[in-house]
Amino acid sequence: MSDRKSSCSKLEGVDMMLDTGNTSGDGTGNTSGDGTGNTSGDGTGNTSGDGTGNTSGDGTGNTSGDDTGNTSGDGTGNTSCYDTGNTSGDGTGNTVCDDTGNTPGCDSCNASCCDTHNTGCYDTGNTSGVGTGNTSGDGTGNTSGDGTGNTSGDGTGNTSGDGTGNP
Repeated sequence: MSDRKSSCSKLEGVDMMLDTGNTSGDGTGNTSGDGTGNTSGDGTGNTSGDGTGNTSGDGTGNTSGDDTGNTSGDGTGNTSCYDTGNTSGDGTGNTVCDDTGNTPGCDSCNASCCDTHNTGCYDTGNTSGVGTGNTSGDGTGNTSGDGTGNTSGDGTGNTSGDGTGNP
């Protein structure tokens, strides 16, 4: 029976060193641990935490909380007796309060020149409002920044190196 000697191969002259070399342990070399390098942890870097960066929390960036930006709460924004911004409040752009195109008349035998039986010249009975009525801002309400909130760098947050984190 012949002697058997186990042969083991080994690596010679190889330094055991990490091949990633990232500053922090997230595998991408980002300065903070959110994976995108944003300063805050909401993933979009918006100033407030509503996900859209609006100044107030109504989701549309309007100054007041009526969700459509009307100056007062009428929901459709008619100024006085106007349906679609005509000169004298009718539904089809006629000169005098009527919905079917008659010069002085009403919609269908209403007593006071109205569209839906309101007592005075209204299509939906609203008393004030302007339709959109945002008092200021651009409709998005972002206070500052570019919408991504990265404070500096190239958008990946690698502190140094060639993009893979190798030293």
